[in-house]
Amino acid sequence: MPEITLPQGTIHYRDTGEGPPVVFLHGLLVDGEVWRKVTPLLQGTARSIVPDLPLGSHRIALNADAELSPAGVARLVGDLLAALDLEDVTLVGNDTGGAISQLVALDHGERVGRLVLTNCDCFEVFPPKEFVPMVRAARVPGALFAAVQPMRAAAARRSPLAYGWLAHDIPDEVTGAWIQPFLEDADIRRDTVAFMRAMDRATTLDAAARLPSLKIPSLVAWGQADRFFAPVEVAALRALPNGEQPSRFFDYWTLKESYIKARGMGLAIPLDAFSFDLSGDSPRIAIDESLRDDPASWRFWLSSPTARHRLAIAVRASGEPITLRTSFVHPAALCRIVGCRLLVSRFRRLRVSRRRGLAS
Repeated sequence: MPEITLPQGTIHYRDTGEGPPVVFLHGLLVDGEVWRKVTPLLQGTARSIVPDLPLGSHRIALNADAELSPAGVARLVGDLLAALDLEDVTLVGNDTGGAISQLVALDHGERVGRLVLTNCDCFEVFPPKEFVPMVRAARVPGALFAAVQPMRAAAARRSPLAYGWLAHDIPDEVTGAWIQPFLEDADIRRDTVAFMRAMDRATTLDAAARLPSLKIPSLVAWGQADRFFAPVEVAALRALPNGEQPSRFFDYWTLKESYIKARGMGLAIPLDAFSFDLSGDSPRIAIDESLRDDPASWRFWLSSPTARHRLAIAVRASGEPITLRTSFVHPAALCRIVGCRLLVSRFRRLRVSRRRGLAS
């Protein structure tokens, strides 16, 4: 595989075909093999360039002083385009690579002629909710390394919290090769942890606010086989004006979470096996027969306590009327209430201790 030395270190990349350049960016804890079934389709029509980004599955660690924040990796991609002397690039991003692609187009876009975003991190989803525990683990020395140990086993790599829901039927040897560098090379772990510690939704929210300023052709291609949303939900999202899509996205997401938690099964329930219809006065659920559940037995409520929060409630009901009463307590007020109770409790314990001659 070709390699190139950049200011940040050495990068491996795949370079196949001839024609206008198309650069593909992958996500966290995978490498360019993610695109192994796509690039052959472009043979004869485009030059496909697929770098192995320093996101945990790369084989050569970067320099110890390399900046490995999302902005730093975007700069690395910009340096790669310049080092390969690429012009009028079609930049394609998936997963974490989609977030990086946005930053490349916005901040290092001199050589980018088109932007394509497939299912990827964006808006407030950076990282996706399912992978927040791993990102938090990266902030505790040694915790991420311990958390990833079970993925030495192929069965663990197939689980929904690993690679199981990211694609259909990924060969075990491919996922094994993806996780091997992180498990076996301390410097690779250093690179990965540095990136994950810098992941913050503020980055993608800022990018989203600036994307309308791009003057290049852009395409969002959301896979119909995405396992987090049913096709009918994806279609409903696409039918909305762009400005309304982020809000509706979180409506769906919050309702889905309420259902899987109400059933007590969590992510053992495939998220594309049920869907919500929000066209009426209240949310209605449709459930695939494989889940063996009656949609008529469920009632849902969806609310926005603040402009930045969603609240969804799922109740299994047999048809009788249900009255739902809610109240909103501002977090600051709640802290004051709890603080006062703690103070009173502490004062009472102090009085008792003094009576017993045990001043504390």
